[in-house]
Amino acid sequence: MVKICKWYAKKTKIFTYLNSYQKGLFAEKTARAFLERQGLKYLDQRYKTKLGEIDLVMLDHDILVFIEVKYRTKNCCYPINESISESKLRKINMTSQLFCQNFKLFHLSQRIDAVFIESNCNKNRIQWLKDIH
Repeated sequence: MVKICKWYAKKTKIFTYLNSYQKGLFAEKTARAFLERQGLKYLDQRYKTKLGEIDLVMLDHDILVFIEVKYRTKNCCYPINESISESKLRKINMTSQLFCQNFKLFHLSQRIDAVFIESNCNKNRIQWLKDIH
């Protein structure tokens, strides 16, 4: 079952002047703060391998959570939750297995979540979808 949590926060005016990399960092920082308020514990950010990258790695009680963060402006033509393809999910899954192997964390349950941040005028709308694979 997919749970959706919504949260609204004020958007800074300087955000429109950031490049793509800076916007990505801002989105990941916003997602991390949101998830920490929901009780998750931060482990890692931007974990990279040859196979792919995981935006955030967090712990939800005894579950290791790999999180894909997506940001976009409101005026896009398709639903934001359709922005993660099957091939992207496969890459996240393979990269998460390498993370577990490198840090010897196979004893923990795992799941893949997504946090979608959608900018609309002066606010950001955050949706958290659990267990998206």
